[in-house]
Amino acid sequence: MKKITIIFLLFLVILTGCEKGKEKEQEKEKKIPTDYAQNEALSFMNYELTFGDEEVIDKEIIKVPVSVKNIGEEEAHLSRFYYKFYDSSRTELNSAGSSYNDSLDYAENLKPGESYTKNIYFYKSSKTFYYVELNDTYNRYKVSIEL
Repeated sequence: MKKITIIFLLFLVILTGCEKGKEKEQEKEKKIPTDYAQNEALSFMNYELTFGDEEVIDKEIIKVPVSVKNIGEEEAHLSRFYYKFYDSSRTELNSAGSSYNDSLDYAENLKPGESYTKNIYFYKSSKTFYYVELNDTYNRYKVSIEL
């Protein structure tokens, strides 16, 4: 009877150790699947967009250059209401663009064929993976941003 009790207790200890290993593995941050990566051109509405390499500034703000080319037939600008920022836990992050003169949030109109590079700014969270979601009601694209 003592042998059975000892074997049962050892079995419980092994199971407990395995569960802790699974919990640690689940705590690892997972990257959200995206449609596009940084430095990959995408067509969105009447624009060709390319999100460049990010930079952390002021220890809490992520800056990402965005090249925008008007491929449409009319003068226009990319509205800041078409994009939002998220971390890997799908938490929406606040824009920090209002503090910077070169922000895409307040970029001027582009004539057909014209382009410029402006920056998007958003607040950093404790995560490593981020993404920008572009949404024009009919289409939704995600662009990954990795620190």
